[in-house]
Amino acid sequence: MSRRTKSIIVILLIVIILCICMTVWAVFFRETDRPVLIPDHAPEEIEKNAEPISGESDVSKIDTPEGGGAIGIQYADEAFIDLSDNTVYLQYINPGKSTQNTVICLEIQGEIIARSGLILPGHKLKVLPLIDGASKRLNPGGYKAQFRILSYNPKSGEKSMIDAVADVYITVKE
Repeated sequence: MSRRTKSIIVILLIVIILCICMTVWAVFFRETDRPVLIPDHAPEEIEKNAEPISGESDVSKIDTPEGGGAIGIQYADEAFIDLSDNTVYLQYINPGKSTQNTVICLEIQGEIIARSGLILPGHKLKVLPLIDGASKRLNPGGYKAQFRILSYNPKSGEKSMIDAVADVYITVKE
């Protein structure tokens, strides 16, 4: 083989090796904006920090058609996170008139940092622990965030079509 042919073969081998390395990196190591996965069935555990609201147990439910559902939510648009105890302090209510159980996720920049268990109608939530590792990704300051309110059928536990997203401002303190 001529010297030119050997050079071309070496260059082609280097290009092939680089392509294989880039493919392995793209498939296994590259950070991508993955969508947040939402469970198809409600979590089995009821949120331990949810408190019943007095007088809400005998409230009439929102009228819905057969097989339908409705939620009525109440929340404060400001919350704060105390990094010293890894806790979110918030105001969220799933009123007794709701026909669905809810789960609340707190998202900052598309990343879930706290998620509740099941919140039954007629219950309120004031504190929620951060998920493991979330406090390491947060710095003191203010963040635009969202409450993602997921709803689940109380009889079957299946995901309902009713969801809500509420903008909230989070202040992080050490």
